[in-house]
Amino acid sequence: MTKAEKFTGTSDTYAGKVEYEYCLSCDGALSKRREYSTTQSGNIIQERRYEYDGLNLLRVDELYDNDSNLTTWQRLNLLGGSRWATARLHRG
Repeated sequence: MTKAEKFTGTSDTYAGKVEYEYCLSCDGALSKRREYSTTQSGNIIQERRYEYDGLNLLRVDELYDNDSNLTTWQRLNLLGGSRWATARLHRG
């Protein structure tokens, strides 16, 4: 795995961070995405895991947190059942 991180903000003000992990054995496909709090750099507020079969996205699991405990994963459904359905995700 490799990581690419992006910081946003103006005038050196911390405005949160999004971190991506890519799977080198999966043709470089995105495997995880983590979004961090805008107030504290260490708190993850959202995380998604992606599962592929070749280049076809099979499923997306999301860990969405409102109370900082990060304990429950929910599956995001891919609508339509086609390989192009990734743009139309909804929480199941």
